[in-house]
Formats: sequence, structure tokens, C-alpha cells
Amino acid sequence: MVLMTVLLIVQGCSDVIEDDVTITVGGWARDRVESSYTVPGDPDKKKKSYKYEVVIEDWDYDVEAFLMRAATGQLPTIYDVAYTDMERIKNSGYGTDITDYLEKGYTDFLDGRILELISKDGRIYAIPSQVYVMGMLFNAELFREAGLQRLDGSYVLPQTLDELVEIAKIIRDRTGASGFLLPVDGNTGGWVFSNIAWEFGVEFIIKDKEGNWKANFDTPECVKALQWVKELKWKHDILPENPFTNQEQSWALLASGQSAMLMDDPYRSINKIITDYGIQKDDIGVFTLPAGPEGRIALMGGALLCINNTATEEELDAAFHLLEEVVLPS
Repeated sequence: MVLMTVLLIVQGCSDVIEDDVTITVGGWARDRVESSYTVPGDPDKKKKSYKYEVVIEDWDYDVEAFLMRAATGQLPTIYDVAYTDMERIKNSGYGTDITDYLEKGYTDFLDGRILELISKDGRIYAIPSQVYVMGMLFNAELFREAGLQRLDGSYVLPQTLDELVEIAKIIRDRTGASGFLLPVDGNTGGWVFSNIAWEFGVEFIIKDKEGNWKANFDTPECVKALQWVKELKWKHDILPENPFTNQEQSWALLASGQSAMLMDDPYRSINKIITDYGIQKDDIGVFTLPAGPEGRIALMGGALLCINNTATEEELDAAFHLLEEVVLPS
């Protein structure tokens, strides 16, 4: 969490409120904020300027912690949530209506689907802080070693899932590294497999004749997608010796040159792989998901920032000022 103490400072004015305002912000602001800021005054609204200090505490979003904090009224003043929790935020009232603060055109750049997600009845309750589309990362050094770099410097990258298998075999045979990584341990397996399944034509939920939604896993399309994953290990032998890796283990394997390609969220992962695992930026690359039988389909996700509905007017002003400083486009 980020703990920010907002001190209203009076200079030569006897009518300024001298309250101490404390707001908290989740770990999304780590390494992004300074120690203090000043909220400018607004003469039209008869608001004085004031300074607030920023103190960072270590708290990151996860769904269990979020639900517990929300139920007990302990959410930070500014908190981050996954896209999948936004309906809960809007329907439960955990978030503050920030529409009036967005009059500067901050929503003009947003994709219509995201704007719909963060809105209810024409009012806005969140600000996107991160958007990603699932893709592929690759170890460029292994591609060069395997002879998969063209004369113009570009790389021979797979455009289909079948091509992914064939290129992974080439890398395995020529370098000894595993050609492909599919992180499945922890909670990454379903997140990654969804993309493959959709490309095989899977619809995970369907509406029945009565209008009720139901799970739809037992289909020929899903069986084909699972068979493709099974054959990565038992037919093509292009996965690591121990295929049960989580996301961070996969980053380490890719960075160290033990594996060549990884299905992941490039937005977040590429910086972590470079900074935490030592790979040179010229030795790592990104490309779009290869297409399956039903085309190229990728999951989109990210993080949103909400302001707690318990925030006072002073807390709300300070919180939105911080968002303008470190998140919103200038």
C-alpha cells in the first residue's frame, strides 16, 4: 500500500481548513511516485492548494485479498483490480464515480470496449493503468544459433500453431534447447490454454434454451486443443524436460537460453525478464500469437485503478491529482 498523508497548508489565509487527510494506495505506485506533491488551488471553487506526502507500503492486488478487504472496509483509497473484477466493483458500490474528474478528455483515447467495462449508467468508476494482449516472447540468440535469422535481420517466426511446432523442433535439434514453453503450474495454465482453445474454436460457456449460461468444456474442439498440448511433450518433444513450470520459472528458462519461445503477456513479462533475469534487450523479442485452425485469437486483460467509495472530498482530490501525475496522459 501507499500511505499518503495530505496536509492542508495555510499561508496568510484564516479560512483554510487545517485537517490532516490520510489516503492509501496499493502497490501499483511502487517506484512511480515522489515523496510529496501539491494539489493546486481552484479559485472558482474556493479551494486552497495543499501538499501531501507519499509513503509506500507493500501491498499488491490478488483476488482473495481484495474480497477480504472489500468486505471489511479496508480497501486502499486508490486500489488496483483486474478487469474481471470490474463488474463486482460497479455492482457493489466499492468504487467512486469519477466521471466529473475526467472532463479533460482522458477517456478519448480509450477503446470502446474498455470504456464500457469501466462505466455504469453513463458514469465512470475506474481508470485503466495497464492493458495487455497475449502474445509470444522469444530468445533471439537461440534463433540466430539455429539459423532462423534472415539476411535483413528479421527472424523466421511461426505464423500458425503448426509452424510453431516445426520451428521449435529446428531449435531443439540445432541448439539442444527446448523449443517452446507453456507455463501451466499455479494459476497460469488456464490463462494460457484459453488462447489455444479459442483458436481451435472452443466456446467455454454457452447459453441453453432457457437462457441460462453453462460450462461447455466437453466438446470435440476442446479435445483437439488438449491433444495439441499433449503432443508438444509426448509426440514432438519440444517442451522442457520438466514441463510443469510457472510463469517466473518460464522467464528464467527463456532468459538463460534453455528455451526458445514462451506464450505469455509480453507487456509485463519482457521488462521482468530483462531486469530480473539478465537477458540483453537485443536478445529477446516479441511476436503475435500464431493462428490456430479457427484463426488468430488472443486474450486481452490488464489492471484498473479505482478510488474507494469512502473517500472524502479532500481525499478524492488528492487521489485524482496523484493519478494525473503518474498514470493519466498529459
